[in-house]
Amino acid sequence: MKTRWLAIFCLTIAIGLLWNSQSSAEVESADDRRQRQCIGLIWCKERFAGGVSTDGLLGLYSSEERASYSRLAIRPFYAVEEDPTKNLLRRSILWPLGSYERSGNHIWSHIVPLYWHSERPGREWTFTAPLYYASTTGDVSWQHLFPLISRQRIGEYYTRNFILGPLFISTSDTRQSLLEWDLLFPLIHHRADRDSSHTRVAPIYWSGEDRTDGTSYRYVLPLYGSSESPAQQYRFLFPVFGSETNTETGTSRLTLLGFPPLKSAYQLPSLSLFESATSPDGFSHRVFPIYRYASGTDGTVTFDALLLYRHQSSPSGSTDRLFPIYLYETDTAAQTQEFDLLGYRAASWFRYQDSPSSTQHRLLGLYSYEQGQDDFLQFSLIGHRRASLYLRRSQEDLTEDRLFPVLDYVRHGDSSSLSLLGVSELALYRQESSPTLFRHRLFPVYRYSYDQVTAETEFDALLLYRHLSGPTRVVDRLLPLWDYGSAADGEAWNLSLMGMDALALYHHRRTEQGTRDHLLPIYGYRTYEDGTSRLSVLGLPPITNEPAWAFYERTSSPTMLRERLFPIYRRSHDDETETTTINVVGWEPASLFRYHATPTTHSHRLLPMYGYHRDPDRSELWALGLPAMGKLPPLSLYHASTTPTMEYNRLFPLYRYSKDLRQDERSLMLFWLFWQTISPEKSRTSLFPIGSLASDHTGWWELSLIGLDPAAPVSWIRHSHGPDHAKAFFAPLYDYQREGDRVTLSLAGISQLALYRSETTATDHRHRIFPLYYYHLDRTQDASSLNVLLAYQQKRSPEHARYTLFPLGQYEHRIDRDESQVNALGFGKFSLYEHHKEASRTSDRLFPLYRYTSSHDTGETAFSLLWPLIDYKSRHDAVTSARLLWWLISYDYQDKEDLISYYVFGGPKMAMIRRVVSPDESLFEINPVFPLYRYRSSPDGASSWDLFYGLIGMDSTREATRMKLLWMSL
Repeated sequence: MKTRWLAIFCLTIAIGLLWNSQSSAEVESADDRRQRQCIGLIWCKERFAGGVSTDGLLGLYSSEERASYSRLAIRPFYAVEEDPTKNLLRRSILWPLGSYERSGNHIWSHIVPLYWHSERPGREWTFTAPLYYASTTGDVSWQHLFPLISRQRIGEYYTRNFILGPLFISTSDTRQSLLEWDLLFPLIHHRADRDSSHTRVAPIYWSGEDRTDGTSYRYVLPLYGSSESPAQQYRFLFPVFGSETNTETGTSRLTLLGFPPLKSAYQLPSLSLFESATSPDGFSHRVFPIYRYASGTDGTVTFDALLLYRHQSSPSGSTDRLFPIYLYETDTAAQTQEFDLLGYRAASWFRYQDSPSSTQHRLLGLYSYEQGQDDFLQFSLIGHRRASLYLRRSQEDLTEDRLFPVLDYVRHGDSSSLSLLGVSELALYRQESSPTLFRHRLFPVYRYSYDQVTAETEFDALLLYRHLSGPTRVVDRLLPLWDYGSAADGEAWNLSLMGMDALALYHHRRTEQGTRDHLLPIYGYRTYEDGTSRLSVLGLPPITNEPAWAFYERTSSPTMLRERLFPIYRRSHDDETETTTINVVGWEPASLFRYHATPTTHSHRLLPMYGYHRDPDRSELWALGLPAMGKLPPLSLYHASTTPTMEYNRLFPLYRYSKDLRQDERSLMLFWLFWQTISPEKSRTSLFPIGSLASDHTGWWELSLIGLDPAAPVSWIRHSHGPDHAKAFFAPLYDYQREGDRVTLSLAGISQLALYRSETTATDHRHRIFPLYYYHLDRTQDASSLNVLLAYQQKRSPEHARYTLFPLGQYEHRIDRDESQVNALGFGKFSLYEHHKEASRTSDRLFPLYRYTSSHDTGETAFSLLWPLIDYKSRHDAVTSARLLWWLISYDYQDKEDLISYYVFGGPKMAMIRRVVSPDESLFEINPVFPLYRYRSSPDGASSWDLFYGLIGMDSTREATRMKLLWMSL
């Protein structure tokens, strides 16, 4: 076994050296100034004009030097890049966790996620997550210690401090002598500068002073307030008094026992018992709700008492009101007077109004009188205006006089109307007259009218008799005896007896368009101006173009004749098309006998005996059944049809024969059991359900036994053969198919549902016996797979091989990647034992006893036993970390920094006992719950110790020793 591994190692070295020497030759032939030397994938060094670069350990190590530029990277632990000529320096430790960069005048560094720092001319900022932030831009600087304090500075004159956010804010500006502070913003605020000061303790105290305009205010809400300015003085002591004086507007207000007046709102009343107000326009005073008195410089006086009585006077008029007893109002400018008694204005019981244009007075419900311009007069009794019992209205040429419901008389110019026992059109007797019309009526006895414009006279009596006469027509009717009407020239007239128009027993009408005459239900006759006439006997006369509802009907015209005797026969003949149609016993198309003839077609039938049709392209005969309906063939026992391309003949259910003359194809069916189809290209013969035989001119033939052919291609036994395919089927014994180079065979089943199935193509070969095994061979990939009883599985190809015996184990070998894996007692990652070997890595585990991993490239090894009982890691045979019961006892060694750490009861930051040794410092800590004890020492002889994180401690150097008490050095 060792010899085998040694041979593999030597072979790998030889391949690497061969690859290195080949690549070096290619580089030198391409460019004589570049030289490249590589040791496999482990180390590669390249020299070029002005520099050298080195890459190794699969890219983990990289360096480069050219001119003043140099670069070194040990990924992912450390990287440095430097160019003194460009003032460029970049360093990173465990990138992207820690980095430092200096490029020109810009410096940038960070330690993720704790520290960020940036510097450039005129700007600098630092952030230490999550507590500290500082930035400087020009002469503006910000400093934040979250969440305790924040400070903003602008030069040497401006400073603003925030303590615990909005708890306390202070601002000072020496240029403006500004001092401002807020406590619990915005509740408590104070601001003072050289010109003003303001203070508030919301919502109780507000004060301020502005020395530039001489204003000041002070409020102790809601009890006291004062405000002063050169033009205004405002004071109140709630709820005793309130006052406001404004010398600019000349107004003053005083309130007692209530809310003070609203500042600068002279027009709005205050919510107080007493209020007095003075302005250049007048003065007012009130005691709510007893009285209110107001007087103006324009001579107006207003007096209100108990919200019921009001007296108002002015040079233009006066108002005197005692609600709701009376209201008296005069307006000398408009010369109007108004008096209301028991109510208010339009809603009062008695109302009197007088003005230059009209006079009105009324007593609600009894009378109403109104007189105005243009001789307008309106008087009503028992009601109001048009809704009264008696109404008289007159104006210029209009007169109306009404006594409901006896009399209604209206005259308007030359027109007048009189109604008795009713109103307007709803009266029993009504008479109307005008220069062109005179009418009168007594409902329902008579109605008479005469129109002088048309010279027509109209008379109606008892809603039965009507007479109308005039220059153009005469109408005389007595329902239901007669109805007569004629034109003045006598050419058009009509007469109806025992009814009206078309509903009369006898009706005759003659016009220029034709004549109508009928005697119900004996006959009906019509003539039309085109020479057409219609006659109906024993039924209704023809009314529209539709057939009349009569037993006999005859229609004739110069080119057509139709007649019928329902339901015996119907005949029509058209001379223009030479078409004749006869139907006997029934109505088309449901007549018993039908005859139809044209110059080119001829058809006749007798249901259900026979039917015959002939035209230039087809002849058809059927017997004992129904004729064709639409595109459906006749539903008859016998049917024969002949066309230029097809012959068809059948006698249901004995036979059916058809012949396609265009394709020379013949088809025969006997008793629905025997089918035969013959043509030059193919032929098929079937005897249901015994068998069917089909063939064509290409050599193809098909035989089926015991099935549904030809109705459906389903049979128990089916064999077919052709030039490029063959099929053999005997359900459920076998199923064989061959199409080109594809051959399939199924035994004991059908197709994919058979127990045994074999399938062969030019590229694949498959066969199986369910559920014993399944085998697949891919000839194009030279790959095969085998599955036995769903337990053993095998897959092989030139690059890969895998063997599985479920659930005992699995072996997999990736030849292309020199990788192998062994699993036992499980499947894949879920097996108890696993051994995985790659070109650069080896791992081995037995769950849950141990786990072992080794990297050949980096030399790192990791081993755990009953994790987390024992866990250790090493690099190049040097232990880098060790754990006992996870964090019970742990050890870490970082060879890059020569740092050694010991931890007991916890992780690196939370251990109860911690020991850290580095070249610069040695640290020992005991942290049970809080920092109890800490000791530091350094190689230069300095040391320090403290208890409770500095409450008591000592710092010692070679020069001096200091004690610490309460976190301060003594």
